[in-house]
Amino acid sequence: MKIYDSFHPKSINEPVCLALGNFDGVHAGHRRLMGECTKLARQKQLEPAVFTFDSLTANAVAGKIVVKRLMSPALKAIAIEETGIRHMISVPFERSTMELSPRAFFNRLLECVNVRAVICGFNYRFGYKAAGDTALLASLCAEKGVELCVIPAYTVDGTTVSSTLLRTLIAKGDLKGYCHYSGSTFAIGKDGLQLKEECGLGQLRCHPRLWQVLPPEGTYKALVCTGFSKDAALVTVGAGEEPLLTVSFPEGDAPLIADTLRRDFFTILFLQEER
Repeated sequence: MKIYDSFHPKSINEPVCLALGNFDGVHAGHRRLMGECTKLARQKQLEPAVFTFDSLTANAVAGKIVVKRLMSPALKAIAIEETGIRHMISVPFERSTMELSPRAFFNRLLECVNVRAVICGFNYRFGYKAAGDTALLASLCAEKGVELCVIPAYTVDGTTVSSTLLRTLIAKGDLKGYCHYSGSTFAIGKDGLQLKEECGLGQLRCHPRLWQVLPPEGTYKALVCTGFSKDAALVTVGAGEEPLLTVSFPEGDAPLIADTLRRDFFTILFLQEER
């Protein structure tokens, strides 16, 4: 998957089917939407692409972190690529973009990407103060001859799955509920952490980035995954405004595992709280 980090004219020259959204957590509803994007792209002989922002828009508007992220940028890109998307435009939510009217924002998209079809969720909002909705988007697409597909809410057991719901579940420590509704295991990538010094045989210490959502204080069974292995570990989440995470490995290969993680990208999969 090609990744573009700027809002420049003709970022992608190929005609595309473009999925729009924040996609924090890339949960089952997001994956369904992207699946529809790749399906329509095949039917129309287009390139499947995603347009998103590199941070949560609520934080940019507030000028501080008011909503924590479910997924780090690297994990988000990996999860999106796994759906079959071939291009991802992930740009900063800067004031110049924030203040664009819905029409100006849409026109800016068309300047940057050769859009032939657009896919978004039922509650997609865009433009200054989120003034644009799917009804306005339908009108703008019709003016430009762009096909629009609006995906209805994704529900599990009658509950609409959303990133907000999933953040609430993690904050409560409901890892099982998170997995049930999102369709995946809660994970933190290396880019969501700041590694500290080794604090013992086969241990790593790290502080989560300020924007990274965390389960409550406690010790959790986990898998630590690199591109080559999955190793069982215990992850202890400390208390406080900037909690310390301690990742502990069983004896044996623990020193080698810890050394590998300091060098390579890794993902921590939180399985359940240790009782």
